[in-house]
Amino acid sequence: MAHRRSEAVAGWFRGSPATRIGGPVAAALLGVSGLFGGLDHVPLAERVDVVNPGSEVTVQPFALTWKRAVAVDEIAGVLRPLTAGHHLMVVLLDARNLSGRSVRSLLLLPLSRAESFRDRNVVVLDDRLAPRTATLYDADTDTVVNVLSPGLTYRLAIVWEFGGAVPDRLPLGLAELTLRGGSVSPDVLEWEDPDEAATVTLPVVDGTTEPA
Repeated sequence: MAHRRSEAVAGWFRGSPATRIGGPVAAALLGVSGLFGGLDHVPLAERVDVVNPGSEVTVQPFALTWKRAVAVDEIAGVLRPLTAGHHLMVVLLDARNLSGRSVRSLLLLPLSRAESFRDRNVVVLDDRLAPRTATLYDADTDTVVNVLSPGLTYRLAIVWEFGGAVPDRLPLGLAELTLRGGSVSPDVLEWEDPDEAATVTLPVVDGTTEPA
């Protein structure tokens, strides 16, 4: 997939304050401005592709097809919110590992905009819905997925807890990563350096029965 990037845009990671300052200060600044849009004078729509639900998008090391989002009170026998009155956001997608090596499922666990300088593929763009923690499940067996093998396509469900009203839509930012060695151990390759690639907005089906 071709990415429509301006040469003037170095990407959110390289342009973010988190590359120069760390810890709570960086998180506070990023939380206010947002890495998808807030820190750059070029409009987000001109920097990245907009992907429709159901369409495949390549964000290394994955090819992803985002299907739908559903808000539920619990997943019977599997998971329920830790906080009374909260709901679960369940995002269904297909993921294919394009690399020649196994990768950690951690890369697909979504982050808030304030944490999006970390090495992940998915950012929740609505700060009200940003997860503190998320879990990746096999959508067919309800088992936790920790590793994705190369060349295989997985039917997945990303699940996290949220409070407040059930939204009509869930906007996500998609980042691609680069496989490279570290400065200390250059022979140890990791997927890192997130770079803006695309956005996708999923309609949210309200499957809850309990008020928030």
